[in-house]
Amino acid sequence: MKKSFLCLALILSLLSMLNAQCLISVPDTLYIHCGESKQLQASTNPGSVASHTTNSLNQINFYDPDHGFIVGDSGTILRSTDNGQNWALTTFLNDENWESVNFSSPGIGYIVSGSGKIAKTIDGGVNWSIIYDNPAEHFNRVKFINPFTGFVIGRYGRILKTTDGGINWNPVESGTFSSLNDIVFVNGVKGFIAGDHDIMQNMGILLITLDGGDTWTNSPAAQSSYPFNLRLAFANENTGYLQTDSYLFKTLDGGATWNQTSIFGSNGFALWNDSTGFLCDYSGLAKFTHYGDDLEFIGDNWMDKYTDVACPDNKTVLYISDEGKIYAYRPVFESYHWEPSTGLNADNIANPVASPDKTTTYEVTAQLANGSTCSDSVTVMITPNFYWPELCIVTVDSATSHNRIIWNKPLLNTADSVYLLKEGNVSGQFTRLGSFPASLPGEYIDDQSDPIIKSESYAISVLDKCSQEYQGDSHSTMHLSINQGVGTTWNLIWQEYSGTLVYTYNIYRGINAGSLQLIASVSGSVNQYSDLNAPPGDVYYLIEAILDADCSGSKSQASSFSNIARNQASPHGIADDNLAVFSIGNNPVNEVFTLQTDKSCEIRKVSLMSVNCKIISEWGNPGELTFDISSVPSGIYLLKIDTKGNQSFMRKLVKL
Repeated sequence: MKKSFLCLALILSLLSMLNAQCLISVPDTLYIHCGESKQLQASTNPGSVASHTTNSLNQINFYDPDHGFIVGDSGTILRSTDNGQNWALTTFLNDENWESVNFSSPGIGYIVSGSGKIAKTIDGGVNWSIIYDNPAEHFNRVKFINPFTGFVIGRYGRILKTTDGGINWNPVESGTFSSLNDIVFVNGVKGFIAGDHDIMQNMGILLITLDGGDTWTNSPAAQSSYPFNLRLAFANENTGYLQTDSYLFKTLDGGATWNQTSIFGSNGFALWNDSTGFLCDYSGLAKFTHYGDDLEFIGDNWMDKYTDVACPDNKTVLYISDEGKIYAYRPVFESYHWEPSTGLNADNIANPVASPDKTTTYEVTAQLANGSTCSDSVTVMITPNFYWPELCIVTVDSATSHNRIIWNKPLLNTADSVYLLKEGNVSGQFTRLGSFPASLPGEYIDDQSDPIIKSESYAISVLDKCSQEYQGDSHSTMHLSINQGVGTTWNLIWQEYSGTLVYTYNIYRGINAGSLQLIASVSGSVNQYSDLNAPPGDVYYLIEAILDADCSGSKSQASSFSNIARNQASPHGIADDNLAVFSIGNNPVNEVFTLQTDKSCEIRKVSLMSVNCKIISEWGNPGELTFDISSVPSGIYLLKIDTKGNQSFMRKLVKL
């Protein structure tokens, strides 16, 4: 809330009179994330009313709901006969700044100026004549409590009273030299005057009379540390408000006590009823309710200084500015209708809550009491969340020798589905492998992958309930290859794991795929290693990446494994070693295969392995060279033959 007070009221519809402009508005665009809600806030716009002047307007006053006057600088007088919808401009004494206007009856009214003049009309404001003139005085307010009795107040504690309709004006002692700013009577004998600071105490004053304004005394009940008391208004004999330059005060006991509200001070001030009123200042118009406990903003306009506000009836609020502008609020609409109703909690109220699952434009139509309507629209735009889904890890599955992809349950509350993506032959182009529920973590075995041949890249995307898809960064598996160095040295080179931070690479070695042991570790920034002390014969290698991953629901390290690589020739596209010694007689194989040999080697063991060197079946010291593999699934396998002469031979076997 600002010290410079905003006259703001959440009046949710503008009721125009029969020939007046119909104004209703909602914001052009509201932005939400999927799953969020937004109140649409159909509200009134200030209705600008032609004033025909740019002179400063100082006070607005109505003596009945239809007839009102505005006075201002340079002789400005404006008159309305239709509840403030239209204003006729006249001028009276162009060099006068008229400060206040008040009517004692429908045809008889008075205006006062800052140069000590009082003027009167007896024909409803058509013509005016000077009835008092003292250039040494400066008048701020005029107030009549009946057709004959009235008061004029001004600077230096000046009070003038008339009891004969303005023919004679008699001074009344105020007991102060402060500037007196506003005057109000709650009945024929009890009244109050608000004034600026007392010279001795530097605080605002409140004068009270109990004898119809013949005598005035200072009311200590309203003394405060704020130096300027600007405006007064009473809804009845008990309920009233005092507006200072700092805060709004209220009384519920006829002025015996005054309590400070949380609402800051302002320039103009008017009551709608005993608990509701309007204030205005440099920044706009505001409405207070619940006896000043709550404040509702209508709108801001930092370009104008608003000087006064009036409520001619319980359907109209008018306020004026120092640049000659007039604005009007006229609540309320009889009905509202929003289209479409999809995503709204109601379609027949001023401020429904919208929770659409896609970008939607809503149109509101408001109907006036006279049957005319006005409309506006608002677009509720679904904007992307700041969310990037991530895979947890990709690795080679030891059970299937295919790539295994693991991901956690998406953190996005509105997630609907998870898509697993795989990069094709074109960099950056991914295709979907499958769709999975977003309510659970997931994993997937890519049975079309072949880790021995190449690395693969995977990613996940998350589709939310508003059909927005979020794709995360990809993860790539490692691919290990071997070449022979000098002597028995084997050089290992692997494609790095990508997608998350690698702390360490561990290198495993063994004489078979089932008995690998850790032989070395290197930094996560290294992707090659030379084994200088490899044992003779077949040697198998595996790389483990220690990753910064979160597959357990809490931040922890996790491992990804490469393919198992062997130091001899691969059965994929590379010639078998010494084909003359051993061969498979009926390869590809249906159920049974026969191992053919030239009898120069005695067989010690035959092993059927996956392409990732995992042993599937094993025959030790086979007497027969016919082997039944009917229970083995179709696929490509390795057949390893170990001889009693400590030689090993590898053959490729295709099971149909």
